[in-house]
Amino acid sequence: MKQMQTELRDLKPVVLQKTEAVEQLMVKLGEDQAYADIVRRNVQSEEIAAKEKAFETQSIAEDAQKDLAEALPALEAAVKSLDQLQKEDISEMRQFVKPPDLVRTVMEAVCTLFGVKPDWATARQLLNDSNFLKKLYDFDKENIPEKTIKYLKTYIDNPKFNPKAIEKVSKACKSICLWVRAIDGYAKIFKTVEPKRNR
Repeated sequence: MKQMQTELRDLKPVVLQKTEAVEQLMVKLGEDQAYADIVRRNVQSEEIAAKEKAFETQSIAEDAQKDLAEALPALEAAVKSLDQLQKEDISEMRQFVKPPDLVRTVMEAVCTLFGVKPDWATARQLLNDSNFLKKLYDFDKENIPEKTIKYLKTYIDNPKFNPKAIEKVSKACKSICLWVRAIDGYAKIFKTVEPKRNR
């Protein structure tokens, strides 16, 4: 019995030490569990935020695509009308020494888009360029400076600057007028679409 009491007395510090170690372990486990809960909540909220962002991005992309889709038919129609132009049509236009007002107006609008002086002398230089039609096809419609669009407004807002009226004076000029109007429309829509695309 005495031996048992001695053994119990000797074991008491070991039991206390083990009890303390278990208590510390329990505290640590509790902290780990609390940390795991925080991490889980953070992951869940990040997942929700990512899903919301993906949905928002998808909506913006669809909205931008819808805006662009509005401008594309006019642009395609303008390109088709350019397809109908013959070299003789361009030659006919450049022969004018003193062009009809509507022809001059259309070509001034073209000069404005190309960032050159909007007068007949400059317009004739453009028409004399053997790559004139190619330049219309390849025109960088997505990078038109804001001030160019502002200058172009003078022509676009002119009630006589319409394809039907211009066709009576020059078939070639009608196609170029359609092209100018389509480029203007596309540029305006692209200006609203670009920020959405960037987002």
